[in-house]
Amino acid sequence: MKVDRLFPAAVLASAILCTSTGLYAQTEAGGRAGGSMAGSESTYKPKVRAVAKHTVVKRTTRTGKTAAQYEADGSAFFDQKDYDSALAAYQSAVNIKPSAVALYRIGWIQNDFGEFDKALLALNRASALDPSLSSVFLEKGYALRRLKRLPEAAVALKRCVELNPQSALGHYEFGLVYFEQKQYAGAVSMLTTATSLNPDSGDAFEQLGISLRMLGRNAEAIDALNRAIELNPEDSGGYMGLGDAYYYGTKDYAKAVDAYVKGLQYQPDNDVAAYNVGWASNDLGNYDDAIKWLNECLRVKPNYAPAYTELGYANYKLKQDSTAMNAYQKALQIDPRSSSAYFGIGDIYYYNQKNYVLAAEKYKSGLAIKPDDVNALYRIGYCYNDQQLYKEAIDSLSRAKQLKPDYAPTQVELGYAYYKLNRYAEAASTFKQASAVDRTNQLAHYYLGLVYVATGDRNGAMAEYRALQQLSSDYASKLLASINK
Repeated sequence: MKVDRLFPAAVLASAILCTSTGLYAQTEAGGRAGGSMAGSESTYKPKVRAVAKHTVVKRTTRTGKTAAQYEADGSAFFDQKDYDSALAAYQSAVNIKPSAVALYRIGWIQNDFGEFDKALLALNRASALDPSLSSVFLEKGYALRRLKRLPEAAVALKRCVELNPQSALGHYEFGLVYFEQKQYAGAVSMLTTATSLNPDSGDAFEQLGISLRMLGRNAEAIDALNRAIELNPEDSGGYMGLGDAYYYGTKDYAKAVDAYVKGLQYQPDNDVAAYNVGWASNDLGNYDDAIKWLNECLRVKPNYAPAYTELGYANYKLKQDSTAMNAYQKALQIDPRSSSAYFGIGDIYYYNQKNYVLAAEKYKSGLAIKPDDVNALYRIGYCYNDQQLYKEAIDSLSRAKQLKPDYAPTQVELGYAYYKLNRYAEAASTFKQASAVDRTNQLAHYYLGLVYVATGDRNGAMAEYRALQQLSSDYASKLLASINK
């Protein structure tokens, strides 16, 4: 018995969007580059001392002085922040008679100039002369951290806090070393001590918040980052960290957008934050905002394929198909293996243009790259059914069902393919599974009723008719007409 298809793609698309929020939220729904926000990146950049620039030595001292006199000159220049003059004076002092203090100051200044290897030479000499100076080990730890010699940095900073347990900066630096080694529990321990020793350190609260987030302790992270912002309302780091906590941690995208946008006022070239705002705005349905921030991301990072994919998604949702298509094509030029871009183009054809032949082609290209995308498997199955390619539809829909067994629309579409091939036992079983998952699914009841009609089971068909009546479904009268033929 031939039965016209009664659920056009627009109806099923609407049904999916209304009943599967979880499915769409973090996957490539509608071609979104969901995988690219999975938490592998962070907007946060650990704090470092700003590198000072060398200047011409402003003041010199006459020759012939003692080491102590040169050291005194160096200290005077140091206190006035004339570091080039201080460095020259200290070097003159240690050339005559090395002292731990002068060598420490040389190391400090060279760290400030970003000359970390030179700093270590001086600091190692200083610690050999006086191994009791915690500040020397603090500077050694800083230099070694900047040189990415993290195990050595940890040794130096451990010695620093052993010598001076009240060193807030020592605990802070030690926390950074733990963080950069991805030892987040150790980082939290050190940074908690740092904030207790210096409760006015916004930097320590920032890093504590980021470390807590990496441990999944999002509520504590948010508290710490809000404290960092209270201490320094114009520091981008706190806002970026807070945005990350909401974006990667709690998935509260509205709050993430608010934090990131504030941070971008002070750090406008943070491409990750701009991308995340664009992604989150798409998720919130704020497509014009998404376009704005994704273009900001591309201003900083012009060849970032995921940004073009998200830009395509925003324009597709605004029915700006040509602009969306161009964005997706640009993504594919940059990354020919972008499954998201193929799926996005497929969605333009599927949802906006109802061209199921072209949609199927694009979904097929995307599935060649990402074969387990449940959304694309479902939609290509629908496209095949629409083209009466029922065996091909069964292949795709069976795979989708295997990946997401409790999703009724996939089961309904699969049952339809079985029904059209007169595989009534499999169709009935599949429609029953769909009804068990979603008892209000009208199409599952309707097509199960048609299977019963086709197999001569009037009682079964009438049971489905009564179920449709209880749902106040228009399909009830259609099914009854088929029963009474």
